[in-house]
Amino acid sequence: MTIDFEARPRAEYRDNFMWTPADTVMPEMYVTQRNRLSITYKTGWLRWHGSAQEIHVWTAPGQFSKVCGVNFFELYAEPKITKYISARIGRQALSAKPRA
Repeated sequence: MTIDFEARPRAEYRDNFMWTPADTVMPEMYVTQRNRLSITYKTGWLRWHGSAQEIHVWTAPGQFSKVCGVNFFELYAEPKITKYISARIGRQALSAKPRA
């Protein structure tokens, strides 16, 4: 069994460059933080993986953060069909591995 925790803070500034000066949209700065807890369990023929995530947003100085969402980033089972073939069933992240 493997348990992993990941925290990813990110700051963003938006100045709404596509809006005309007459619009009332003001530039804003906000910070988000994504926390993920992943658990992977392996047996001889099955691999189970679950990764829950929680997202916090801070928008104004002096305000506490608010939770904008709690969901599963990944949740899947991967049974082995043969020694070299397996099938992943469930919600999973799409990723591309760079070529060597």
